[in-house]
Amino acid sequence: MLQVYDRALTSGSVQTLAALSALAIGLYLFQGAFDVIRSQVLVRVGARLDKDIAPLAHRVAIDMPRFGFRSISPSPISCTPGSAR
Repeated sequence: MLQVYDRALTSGSVQTLAALSALAIGLYLFQGAFDVIRSQVLVRVGARLDKDIAPLAHRVAIDMPRFGFRSISPSPISCTPGSAR
């Protein structure tokens, strides 16, 4: 791409520079539109996944203690001087 710019600048062709500038602007606009569409699709997929998975995950989290699973709380660490021997 730099070769194209070097050749267009040294030739002094305004039409070529205008066409390259228009192409670059068009590509940036396309990228922006593509990013907007991509983000909308990902938001919809995430919302649908959350709608489908959230009730099951909630039910599993509530039923875990009933089936013998329990959370392990960390043991308190004593910070008093002289407690470590």
